[in-house]
Amino acid sequence: MVHSQWLENAISTQDAIWPTILGWFIIVIGWLANHFLSEVRDRRKEVRNQIDELIQSLDKFREDAIKFHSAEIFDEQSASNLKFSLRKIEGAALRMSMLEERDIGILVKRIRQAATLKNFEPSDFQPQKYSSGIMSSVQLEVEEFIASIEGCYSRKYPNRFPYYRF
Repeated sequence: MVHSQWLENAISTQDAIWPTILGWFIIVIGWLANHFLSEVRDRRKEVRNQIDELIQSLDKFREDAIKFHSAEIFDEQSASNLKFSLRKIEGAALRMSMLEERDIGILVKRIRQAATLKNFEPSDFQPQKYSSGIMSSVQLEVEEFIASIEGCYSRKYPNRFPYYRF
């Protein structure tokens, strides 16, 4: 009699433990999901800040290139600063790892060619009007670079759940 009562208590205890185990399992899964989504949100914010800084650098490069090409005389310091700015832009884009290294190289090359291929030698320098082909080309290539980075960001971090693409 005592043995059967003990068996009944053991069975009822096992029945009571499953809801507890299931509850803890749901808690752990919820915590993991919350942790993962928090990590994604933090990474998204970090990448957004890097993109914003890169866009500011590209905008400054565009302004500097327009000032350089519209100046009355060739300015060696400005020419050197333009080249250095491009190196910084390329490095920042590579560190973000939003685009393939090859794609970044192509985009930087196109900006470099737009800004320095023509009218960049002291002997050939002539002041350019704002509507000139050189000015338009620089602006177009900078916008193309920005659009490429923004497109990659939008694909990797969509604006709807789950806010991240694997």
